[in-house]
Amino acid sequence: ISLRRYVSLKKREEAGIKQRAQRFGDRIQIYATTEMMVAARFRFLMICLLQFAALYFSSNADNEFFIAGYLPDYRASINLNATLLHLTDVMLFSLTPASVVAGGGSSCCFSKEHFALVRKARSYKLEKTKSSIRILITIGGGGRSDGFADIVSGSSNTRHSFLQGLVKICRENELDGVDLDNESISTYEQWEAYLHFLVEASTFLHKHNLLVSVALHPGQYLPAEVCQNVDRVHLMAYDMMHNPHSQHHAS
Repeated sequence: ISLRRYVSLKKREEAGIKQRAQRFGDRIQIYATTEMMVAARFRFLMICLLQFAALYFSSNADNEFFIAGYLPDYRASINLNATLLHLTDVMLFSLTPASVVAGGGSSCCFSKEHFALVRKARSYKLEKTKSSIRILITIGGGGRSDGFADIVSGSSNTRHSFLQGLVKICRENELDGVDLDNESISTYEQWEAYLHFLVEASTFLHKHNLLVSVALHPGQYLPAEVCQNVDRVHLMAYDMMHNPHSQHHAS
């Protein structure tokens, strides 16, 4: 083969490689763009679904359908006005049992500033939709449940003081109720004491016209007696493992 022929073939080969690389890059770009479009359409569909559900069930009160969400203190910087428009209930996550005993003034975790932001968002929703939103404060949660055992297994005065603290926090911050989330239970005796406490707490808080909900971690359960006393039960499906052999989080 002549040198001129060799050079011509190499140039043609290089041009072919560049063309294939360009087509491959175009396909990646098209794929990425398609993925973004699908994600955007999914978000739009979910927003439309939430708006439809909120409108439908707000005009059909007998259905008692709730669209509830949890707002962690570390996510309070989101657009609360826009988010709360689509909800009927929001749980503020959270306060520790110790902070309740201290009058809600400890450093963990929902602050006065957070409460004020949520109240402002509730007023915004009322102005825009003529419907309000119920606001509950979560007590406990993952990494925030220490102190529950001492309260539920303590004296009647200890439990009464804790419940009075809950009422005080709800009144001061214009809240509609309490969401109890005890994730520090390690023995059957502690669980049994917590179940008895839930009935006592519901009875006490209902007398003050406050709602009571219970968040259940996978593996926890509530007997009929407790279910009949509380207003709501929230199941933490996002913590359930879809595959017993997998260590991936369900969410």
